[in-house]
Amino acid sequence: MFPTFTGSARRPRQMNLSGRTANPFAQFGAPQNTVENAQKGRMARQEERERIKAAVFWQSRWRGYFERQKFREIQRHRWIEIERKLDEEGLRVYRSEDEASSHMHLLTGFVQLDREDDVQRLKRTFMRQVETERSSKTEFTGGDWRMTYLRLQRICLDALERSKSTESAEDRSYLFTILRYLGHRRSNWSQKEFNRYYSVMATRLKNNQAPLDVIIEPLRKISTSTVAAYRGFAKKVLTLPDLRSILGGQQQLDDLASEINCKLLANAISNLLRIKPTPPSPPSTVNPKHIKAKSLTSNTLKNVPSRTWLLAHLIYIYRHAHQFVDANASSSNEDFIAAVGSLLASVVDHIEVDIDVSDTAISPGSPKSDIKRGSKLLHPFVREQLHSLVNQESVSGLLSQMSTKSGVIATRSPTETAADDHGRALANYVLTLLRLFPSRGEDIRMWLYLGSNSSPNRDQRGQADVISFFWKAASTTPIFNIIYHDPKAAIRLLKHVPKKSKDESLATSPAAPNSTFTSIDDQWRTMVIFIELYVFVLRVMDDDEFFGDAPSLNGSMTTSVKGRKNSLQLVEIEHLVTFLKNLGFTMYYHAADILAASDEEKQKDIASFFKLSKDESAEEEPRKPQSTHIAGLEGVSLDYVKGLVTGLLRSIYERDSRRPFLPKNHWLMTARFDMGQFIGGVVEEEERRHQVQDAEDHDDPESDSDESDTLSPRSTLTGMRHAQGVLRTSQMERQRRKASRRRYLQAVAPRLEILQNMPFLIPFTTRVQIFRRFVHLDQLKRRNGTVDPELWRMRMMHGPDLTDARPLERHHASIRRQHEFEDAYDQFYQLGQSLKEPINITFVDRFGSAEAGIDGGGVTKEFLTSVTNEVFSKDEGLRMFSETDKHLLYPNPAVVEEQKEIIRDTGLSMNAPEAREQVVDLLQRYEFLGRIIGKCLYEGILIDIQFASFFLLKWALTGGTGSAPKESGYRAGLNDLRDFDESLYQGLLQLKNYPGNVEDFSLNFTVTDTIALPTTPPSSKTVTRDLRPGGSFEPVTNANRLAYISYIARHRLSNQPFRQTQAFLSGLSSLIQPSWLSMFNQTELQTLLGGAPTPLDVNDLRRNTYYGGLYVIGDDGEEHPAVQLFWNVMHKLDDEDRRKVIKFVTSTPRAPLLGFGTLNPRFSIRDSGTDETRLPSTSTCVNLLKLPRYTNGERLKHKLLQAVNSGAGFDLS
Repeated sequence: MFPTFTGSARRPRQMNLSGRTANPFAQFGAPQNTVENAQKGRMARQEERERIKAAVFWQSRWRGYFERQKFREIQRHRWIEIERKLDEEGLRVYRSEDEASSHMHLLTGFVQLDREDDVQRLKRTFMRQVETERSSKTEFTGGDWRMTYLRLQRICLDALERSKSTESAEDRSYLFTILRYLGHRRSNWSQKEFNRYYSVMATRLKNNQAPLDVIIEPLRKISTSTVAAYRGFAKKVLTLPDLRSILGGQQQLDDLASEINCKLLANAISNLLRIKPTPPSPPSTVNPKHIKAKSLTSNTLKNVPSRTWLLAHLIYIYRHAHQFVDANASSSNEDFIAAVGSLLASVVDHIEVDIDVSDTAISPGSPKSDIKRGSKLLHPFVREQLHSLVNQESVSGLLSQMSTKSGVIATRSPTETAADDHGRALANYVLTLLRLFPSRGEDIRMWLYLGSNSSPNRDQRGQADVISFFWKAASTTPIFNIIYHDPKAAIRLLKHVPKKSKDESLATSPAAPNSTFTSIDDQWRTMVIFIELYVFVLRVMDDDEFFGDAPSLNGSMTTSVKGRKNSLQLVEIEHLVTFLKNLGFTMYYHAADILAASDEEKQKDIASFFKLSKDESAEEEPRKPQSTHIAGLEGVSLDYVKGLVTGLLRSIYERDSRRPFLPKNHWLMTARFDMGQFIGGVVEEEERRHQVQDAEDHDDPESDSDESDTLSPRSTLTGMRHAQGVLRTSQMERQRRKASRRRYLQAVAPRLEILQNMPFLIPFTTRVQIFRRFVHLDQLKRRNGTVDPELWRMRMMHGPDLTDARPLERHHASIRRQHEFEDAYDQFYQLGQSLKEPINITFVDRFGSAEAGIDGGGVTKEFLTSVTNEVFSKDEGLRMFSETDKHLLYPNPAVVEEQKEIIRDTGLSMNAPEAREQVVDLLQRYEFLGRIIGKCLYEGILIDIQFASFFLLKWALTGGTGSAPKESGYRAGLNDLRDFDESLYQGLLQLKNYPGNVEDFSLNFTVTDTIALPTTPPSSKTVTRDLRPGGSFEPVTNANRLAYISYIARHRLSNQPFRQTQAFLSGLSSLIQPSWLSMFNQTELQTLLGGAPTPLDVNDLRRNTYYGGLYVIGDDGEEHPAVQLFWNVMHKLDDEDRRKVIKFVTSTPRAPLLGFGTLNPRFSIRDSGTDETRLPSTSTCVNLLKLPRYTNGERLKHKLLQAVNSGAGFDLS
């Protein structure tokens, strides 16, 4: 019985395809492999089919060739017969146009220019036709002539393409004559025909065989196909390397340029690069085919050198057309701006123009990170043309010329297509210039700003066109409206996705129903250039200009003596802040989602790293690993946009902090977080980041400074090229790992990214708690799991190495009274970062005896406050810090020069080792003072020191780990000068707003520094320095006064005090990580250092007070009567007297940020006897008030205020 039943009793057929037989008695080796036989049969049949197919193919080709040759012979005999009859009749011309047309058509049907007889026939026919046109005084261009001429052109081009060694110059010249004739009579040629024409001309040009007039002829006639002719000319001829040399010299290039219509050329290149896509239908009926990202055509200009030469030749032709003197001419043509902007954007990452960077354009000590070391050096001709774009007349005229041509663009409806085209083209052009010439960035921004100010087309508010124009263009983009309402939507708008899969729904977004933007790239370019320019404008705008007479959004009134200009309305700024907050929050908090690159992008990066790109020459230098671009916008990295957004937000936040105008809590974004878990999450991220950084330090011990030791790419010594390649590859590998770790940290620590770059989104008290948690964790890590100083000392004494008592000795110092800073510097400077550990201080009085005292934290506090009080006092001989008019402290800008004068006064040369050591010693003192301030922050000890806001800004914005520090870091501005020197600020403000000619002031680009001399009586000298090279010969004019103001601010606030400021910040950062300080602005840092300026909370102080002696609270829970009297008196005192009492006890008049519960040591009161005639005294080192047992409240108040106002009590007792 069968094991299965299928309904049929028939035994199934046994199939065996293995080739093996089941019959054990079958003959071994019989041909039983069925599969193999079947495969052989199929292969044999396939070969037979291919043989038959090939035979049919070649037979058909041969028959076709044979028939064509036979037909040509028939046509040739017909032509010979017609020519014979014309000769017999003695006619040198044709009888009619139709006869000429038929005869030429007959010729083009058989002529083969590889046959000498056909060449002669072509010459004969062409000469007869020329004579016919001349005699009839008519050009043959209508009817069937178009196709006849087209066929004749193809024949001539085929002949020129087949370059024969036996080709005679006469025959070649005759072909060019025919092509010149055809070029003049061309009508509606296709783009393909023009491309073919100029491709052949370009090939012949390289061999110096193409006459110039033959190249120019198709461009002379204006018709519907002229733009196509210019496209072919640009694509095939202007992309040739060094066309000037190919043509034979400068004169030949000028002759060519003089024949070119530069406007038609720019328009043709714009079309070639697809700058202007087809306008879409109305939003309700948008055709998705019209919504395409801007890109180069699929088979056009893929080669970077070709695009670079096309760009250079285009610029030269434009300059030649305007005699190289009218710089505004180029900026007045929209097609030129669009074409140059797009070509620049496509090559900016592959070329290096801005290598001649002046040291004065870079802050001292900052790396020239803008220079692309791996870029190939440009041809001098290309460099000259690119540099011609960066001049004041050209950049200043961009907006004014366009507005003159197109109307007042600042007041046009932003939904108009023309205005959008202006915005996209201008944004692309300016943004690319900023990327190509980073060292000239400030000049470019200033020129554009000045050009808009000088424009007659200013809006009714007096607002500059440049800001109004780009604000209207940016605020009406779909991405602005989408991100304004939905921050999470920014993720998909920022992602670098393939262009074919880009979100095409933006043009029909409900948030922007009237928008005509068709490319995400265009929108981001407009947004980025607006932010770039507005950041610059805010730096040169004082608060009175910013606010004007407009009411603030929080209900208060901001008044100004001047009218409002050059700024947005406050309600527009509110919208801008909301957009920037949402965008910045998404870029930092959702960095992991944005940085998730597609496989295509990763493959592209790998290909570029190993030089596998088809588009680049094999000899091109290795390029650095590319960073993530914003929405695929080539060359504009995500970190760069982060820096711009962060910098603009901070600038607006600083103004709102000085003079609030935004609604309360407008800056906070706590709704985006789970605040209950926020602090714990931040602490976990900080621990994770430390682990990654420790692993990085272990894996890559080489410092970044090693990168500067690589060989110069210009070196051509024998045997060095391989070494250069190895070093560059190693350098790029280190950079790649560093960038990868940075991206990883951004992904795993989003809360930290927010705190370090946009801290104002989180409440201040929350950030203070996080700061204290960071310090606590660091203390646990460094002190082997304990925070208590005594426990740490015990562990150090009884540790594994009992014989090594050196750590405790290094942390102990004997400090003489009145010499606190000198002794501390001598004994503690070598500790470096180890100053974080507990220190043990023994004070020595003026008699040399050690003062009694147990350091339970109080002596350390007394030591730190004494050191700071000594250094920041006015009585010090060489003042390390100076005071502003408001008694705010900042590093003495002239201290280094003053020290040099002291050295010279002793007779030492500045080149002597002893002289250099003294200067280094001075800077080390600044570094040590930075450590002392860091120690106060680390231990939570408040000090009564007020620093200038511009100095505190450098704490928060210098040396952090945020994105794009150059864009978001500290930049000296006009408003910072107000805190530095009110008189200087007012003088520069008058210069800025002076309505007349500022040359009347006879200023130049120099600055005068005053240096104190070590003489008796004290005297000083002045030193005049150039603000930039040649500054003493450059007068300050209306056009460059903003640059002068910027250079003055940079010199006074950054360059002059640079060395001492850097030394101070270096010491501060060794105790407090810069990333921790970046969580606070300048006002918050002052509060963190000296306490909150809010009214004192007596009840909070009372709840957190310790009592000693007879004042200890007993079992009944009641306070001593004298203590009760004290608190009653404190409640009745005004806030000023309360602060005096607090300063009397703790040495600072302000409460800790998180309340008196965090005061270290705690506020304490103990009894000091029954003598009510005694004054209260204090031990400030332990925050102890020694209060006699008063029985009368009035007497207690009188004695307390008497003691407070006398300044007594600052000693150990």
